[in-house]
Amino acid sequence: MLKVDQDYTHYATYYAPEIVQARLISHNGNRFQVFYRLKKHKIVTVVLDTIHDIDFVPLSADRYFIRSRSEQVREVRNAGEPDEKVLPEGEGFGFLWAMNSYWRVQQRDGGVYIECEVVTLARAIPFGIGALVRSTVQSFASESLVNTLKEKQSAVLASH
Repeated sequence: MLKVDQDYTHYATYYAPEIVQARLISHNGNRFQVFYRLKKHKIVTVVLDTIHDIDFVPLSADRYFIRSRSEQVREVRNAGEPDEKVLPEGEGFGFLWAMNSYWRVQQRDGGVYIECEVVTLARAIPFGIGALVRSTVQSFASESLVNTLKEKQSAVLASH
């Protein structure tokens, strides 16, 4: 599982369709800096360019802790189109301003146990578009986490 977790060049395959692009920016020991282009579609489509600092902390031979903290979240307008524009940080609808995740992983009983906590920050929804985007904002983290866990399991099983 650790091999899959650190295989950032294949994240767009492992975690499609929510991760559209991924690339390793830097790597030093157990610290990684990674770029993701995230796409979430539900009534509206939201595309975000994000940069994350990720630390893998070994706790023992069969346990580790992962801390992932977003360093930058920028909304992308008209993603993939000739007039694509990456907005300055803090501008846009504010579907996601920050995302931190904390993973605890332990190999035990012939398998792997995973515990994850995700903390997200989003802007208050402006009056008038609330009904349209509220479900997208509220489900962004929870649906993404469920999908990530399912896709991680598939990627790990496929790597054997």
